[in-house]
Amino acid sequence: LLLTGDTLDVIVCHLPSRSGGAKESEPYRLHAARILRTEADSLLNIRLHPQLVIMGDFNDYPTNKSIKEILEATDPQQSVTFPNPRKLYHLLARKATSRHFGSYKYHGKWGLLDHLIVSGNLLDTSSKFFTGEDKATVARLPFLLTEDKKYGDDEPFRTYKGMKYQGGISDHLPVYADFILAEIQGGYKSTVNHSAGHSRKEKKEFFMLINGVRYKIYLFLQGLQHLQKIPPMETFDEKQLLKAISEGDEK
Repeated sequence: LLLTGDTLDVIVCHLPSRSGGAKESEPYRLHAARILRTEADSLLNIRLHPQLVIMGDFNDYPTNKSIKEILEATDPQQSVTFPNPRKLYHLLARKATSRHFGSYKYHGKWGLLDHLIVSGNLLDTSSKFFTGEDKATVARLPFLLTEDKKYGDDEPFRTYKGMKYQGGISDHLPVYADFILAEIQGGYKSTVNHSAGHSRKEKKEFFMLINGVRYKIYLFLQGLQHLQKIPPMETFDEKQLLKAISEGDEK
């Protein structure tokens, strides 16, 4: 992270599917989780100030062995030593206990197969760069959803449903977290090395860059569904859309 002078390690993974049955296929996910745990431990021990994000489709729920026992990714609220820089915390585990919360719908029931896990330093609100449970959720943008005609309510708008092509986005909803560059008393916290500090203008440009990326991703995903319906770019109110995305507005 250029603004803080620290390294941010990000591991993106996709664990083996549940094809053939959850119990029968579990050994493959446990094997993958052990490899992931080894890599995570290596990074947590080698970094002086570890900042690790693990994310992706685990094809397991927060209560399954791969998450709870091997990665030991706990709900931050249940941790006695929180935040421990060398431990892993699950940003969505507590929300996943709600029957209406999830990134995947199976037989009419929502569940969380896609995870956001971070190391303790990224939950330390006294640091320069941090996030939290309240800043992480599942993106339920309208164009990612469709009517669930069998079980009611809505469901992810799949590309295929069985052998039938629907033209949707995915059978999973994306998860995301907002990260904060801390600001106190109207000014950004300085870095340890003051010569490596950044001006307010540079930080503003950084936020504009991040929002710009989110904006382009939003338009790209929208275009996948509405390729023939997107108006010319000049008709978009960019400022309003950026504001809506940055505030997590799903309208």
